[in-house]
Amino acid sequence: MSTLKIKAIAAQDEDAFLAMTQSSREFHHPWIKAPLTREEFQNFYQRYQADNQKCYLVLQDQQIVGVFNI
Repeated sequence: MSTLKIKAIAAQDEDAFLAMTQSSREFHHPWIKAPLTREEFQNFYQRYQADNQKCYLVLQDQQIVGVFNI
């Protein structure tokens, strides 16, 4: 049975996050420009450290399957 989990993004998620965004790039184009490089991830991550912006990862069996930002 698969388990879904929601967690706040962390700096340690960089490699898994980039692998996910790179593999889904064609699916999201042209609607979303997700971070594809380490520099883009760092900028993205820093933006969501503000008190008024948050980023959450949706994990299924410890794999990132979704992202949502508030």
